[in-house]
Amino acid sequence: MKTHKKSIYLLFAVLSFILLGLTQVNAQKDDKYGDLERPENLGNADFDNFKNSAFDIYFNVGKLDENLKKVETNLVEYKKDVNNINITSLKSDIKSLNEINESLVKLQKETADLKDKSESMVKEAKNFKPAMKAPKAVNNTNKSVTALDQANDRLKVLAENQKQALATAKELLGDK
Repeated sequence: MKTHKKSIYLLFAVLSFILLGLTQVNAQKDDKYGDLERPENLGNADFDNFKNSAFDIYFNVGKLDENLKKVETNLVEYKKDVNNINITSLKSDIKSLNEINESLVKLQKETADLKDKSESMVKEAKNFKPAMKAPKAVNNTNKSVTALDQANDRLKVLAENQKQALATAKELLGDK
């Protein structure tokens, strides 16, 4: 009887790990933006958290980029037929632009905080123990720094585009 219970617990534990693993793989596949892919975890909390935070920022910038492009597409359509603008939709786009701005500010701060930490992470990666994992630590850290750099560059462009889009939207809204 005890062996049967242990077998059931073991089966449950194995199925839980499989489900958890599949969830992780699916979560990483859902992150699509640019040409960078999130590297696999190293098994060290400091390095994995740094890498995951950097790539979370990178992919969140991608989502903001997509959202801003949708609003910009709407604004182009509004400008084509200024006399028939859907005011409710335009106000919704203005709200989206304000939310994008809030997210941009938050992501810029998070990026700056991680960039400050990146130099020490690069140094630590070179001296990673066990030594056979050091190349992977260096590789993951370098990819993370690249993701941060690309996110930071794109954030600057998005901030400018958001300001221009908001000005255009407010101009189209006028006194309405």
